Amino acid sequence: MLFLCLFLLTARSSGLLQFPRLQVHNQLVLLHNVVARHDVQMLLAIFETTDEDLPYAPDLINASKTVWISINSAEFTPNSEILANLSFRLPPSNKKYEHQWLMSSSPSSPSGWKISGVEHFTWCYVGIFKCVVEVLSGFQNQI
Repeated sequence: MLFLCLFLLTARSSGLLQFPRLQVHNQLVLLHNVVARHDVQMLLAIFETTDEDLPYAPDLINASKTVWISINSAEFTPNSEILANLSFRLPPSNKKYEHQWLMSSSPSSPSGWKISGVEHFTWCYVGIFKCVVEVLSGFQNQI
């Protein structure tokens, strides 16, 4: 019994009990709220960004307005990041597109996590807003 209590205390303090799917869900809810409010500053806080991302923030907000994102799976990587397999649906066709996002722990983000990589042919880590806009625009062009 003592071992179980010690394990749970250690797991909680080390973050082992933070479930990846829940963290991704929280990040997507935050993204939805940011898009609804057109909050560029908060958008910058939930993505790992560089100066070159700022001009793409309004495009990312506009491209994200009609997208439905659902979580297929989420898991911790060996580097303690979260790899999220996501489905994107765009009206009117409701066709499903699948992509992966990588999230890294960040105390400067309101959720404690930042979207740090986006799969777009290859992985984008720099210029992430442009990659997301290109991914979403690509979906919309295929409708």
